[in-house]
Amino acid sequence: MRDIVATIQADQYTLIAREPDPPLVIQGGPGAVKTAVGLHRASYLLYAHRAELRRVLVVGPNPVFMDYVSHVLPALGEESVDQRAVAELVEGAPVTVADSVDVERLKADVRLAEVVRRAVELRSKGRPVELVVRFEGSFVGVEADEVAELLAEARSELELSAAAREGFRMNVLRRFYLDYSTRLGGLAVRAFDEIERALRKDRLLNRFLDTVWPAPRPEQVVRQLLASRERLAEAADGILDADEQALLRRTRSGWSLADLTLVDEARELLHGTPSRYGHVIVDEAQDLTPMQLRMIARRTASSFTILGDVAQATGPIAYVRWEELLEFLPGGERAEVEELRHAYRVPREIMSLALPLLEHIAPDIEPPIAYRAGAEPPRIVRGDPPLTVAYEEAARLAGAEGLLALIAPSSLRGDEDEPPALFDDSRISVLTPREAKGMEFDHVIVVEPALIVEEAAGGQGLRELYVALTRPTTTLVVVHERPLPPELRVS
Repeated sequence: MRDIVATIQADQYTLIAREPDPPLVIQGGPGAVKTAVGLHRASYLLYAHRAELRRVLVVGPNPVFMDYVSHVLPALGEESVDQRAVAELVEGAPVTVADSVDVERLKADVRLAEVVRRAVELRSKGRPVELVVRFEGSFVGVEADEVAELLAEARSELELSAAAREGFRMNVLRRFYLDYSTRLGGLAVRAFDEIERALRKDRLLNRFLDTVWPAPRPEQVVRQLLASRERLAEAADGILDADEQALLRRTRSGWSLADLTLVDEARELLHGTPSRYGHVIVDEAQDLTPMQLRMIARRTASSFTILGDVAQATGPIAYVRWEELLEFLPGGERAEVEELRHAYRVPREIMSLALPLLEHIAPDIEPPIAYRAGAEPPRIVRGDPPLTVAYEEAARLAGAEGLLALIAPSSLRGDEDEPPALFDDSRISVLTPREAKGMEFDHVIVVEPALIVEEAAGGQGLRELYVALTRPTTTLVVVHERPLPPELRVS
């Protein structure tokens, strides 16, 4: 990756040096070094517009990918960039469970944002009560109707956020102190902070606030929303039908990747908008759901750069064109789409095997033009069992220079199928096609293409196979037992 950054081409530099606004979409096929362009753009923007942008956020698809590119920006001398995987945007909620495809798709729907909003409103709904205390022989306080007035005023300005609740608390204290001063006149000798300390005694003020304006934790709101039939029905009434509500309900603990978008919605409502960045760069953006794009949007102050390839979209929502994605980002309607046609990484001999898939997965996208030629043609190996044969092929490649990856369908890559001990873990990676997205390896062994196509979620099998076949820079071996997908046109 650092070598690629050091050899930026003219067409790439034109995109790197574009102004931060209007928003930019960089469409490029496998090997178009979109990631290198994006990282170099982060460095350039901070060089040319640091006072305006201050900090840049780079978002990638997963922690493996972010670890893969994490050393590039420091090598460029740039440290004013935060690099996060999508799952790392929501701190304190580690992903430990996986959703089914149907549930992923439902949680990708922006209707869930309104469901979460209702759930937060319902959990934050209290009842106005008086706050009356005896001071110096007189009853001083704020009546329930005054509390209701202050409550409506605070929520109309800042809605349900912690800042709104704190503003309400302070306004109640001010009204209380005004009543204290009016009723006692010259006998009102206590300062404002003394009155506040007195009201805090025995948690009187806290109990009052919890009654009038409950402050649930965002994670608790979402957890109970998904676990309780009654809470979900109340929040989703008129938004989700009965079947959709049943699909969302679950009893197991832990967070899925799609749950994080719901937690982020609740956190914004209850804690306010998270820190915003002057520019946000999103890699592999074609796989983000509308709800994940809302997470990006609330961290975007003014401008963004999108990197990706619609042909490699394997997320829960399969976008056909970039406009379908951009509508969920601020200023997306002004975004300019530019294309990188040359594939610098994938040799022509290897690209030719994958290109026939394009007419099935992205007929509107121009095929990438392989820049390099001279590699060995892909080797197609028939073997039974395929994973064992794949490891034998990996052993043959073990002495070759560079990184080696084995890309297999998830059903073949289990804990019992760990690489044999002869492999150095730093030399070989065993990945699913989704995990390999955005990454490159010198040598790649793709296992059982037909099963990759069959197991892929949401009919995205040919796209996942396209991803797998376009990861290598030098060597590609395809190992199969079942017939190859006819779309590959391999005789």
